[in-house]
Amino acid sequence: MANVNVQLAKQFKWERYSLEFRVDVFNVFNRVNLLGEAGGLVTDLSNPLFGKATTQNLPRSSQFGLHLAF
Repeated sequence: MANVNVQLAKQFKWERYSLEFRVDVFNVFNRVNLLGEAGGLVTDLSNPLFGKATTQNLPRSSQFGLHLAF
C-alpha cells in the first residue's frame, strides 16, 4: 500500500486573537490501492475472477479547516 498525506497550515495573529487555516490532503498522488484478503480478494474457485482484487481504497480527498482563538 502506498499512501501520501499532506497537511498545510498558516496561522495569523492579531493582539489577542489568532486565526489558523488548515488544508489536509489524503492520498495526494491518487494512487490506486487494491484491498487484499480482508475486503476485495475473490476466493471462490468457481468464480472467473478468482484471485483478483475487485475493490480499492478511497481516492484522493481533502478537507479545509478554520480555527479562531480569542
